[in-house]
Amino acid sequence: MKNEISNLLQGLMTRQKAVALEHELGKLPQLKPEMRHYWAPGVYAREIFLPAGVCVTGKIHLHAHMSVVLGDITVKTEFSEERITGFDIRLAPAGVKRAVLTHADTWWVAIHANPTNERDLAKLEAMFIAKDYDELDERLGVVS
Repeated sequence: MKNEISNLLQGLMTRQKAVALEHELGKLPQLKPEMRHYWAPGVYAREIFLPAGVCVTGKIHLHAHMSVVLGDITVKTEFSEERITGFDIRLAPAGVKRAVLTHADTWWVAIHANPTNERDLAKLEAMFIAKDYDELDERLGVVS
């Protein structure tokens, strides 16, 4: 892994480090993971497969949602660093960008309440995801 990336992965992820890490990772050959999508009345879930040995940054979700992980990863945020192994279900808070290092093949599923029953992926992304921290703060009404 490049020195810049290794340095950015030291300590907790601040917003600035997460953005810088995403920028540095963007300079490397890109993983094109397959996304699978699932719907049930009032629910939307998106599944991603991450192979062993990759580092990725996640999207910034506007709302808390359920997160299901099957694999072996280290997740770093501005609040914590944790290795998750095996099978794990937890509440994922809103407004957090995650840096993820995979130690083994891993499946990750984000489960969102979908009261509109929308199925258009672009509209779902607009409902659930902020493109950056400025949009997150604007949409959540954070005054700086």
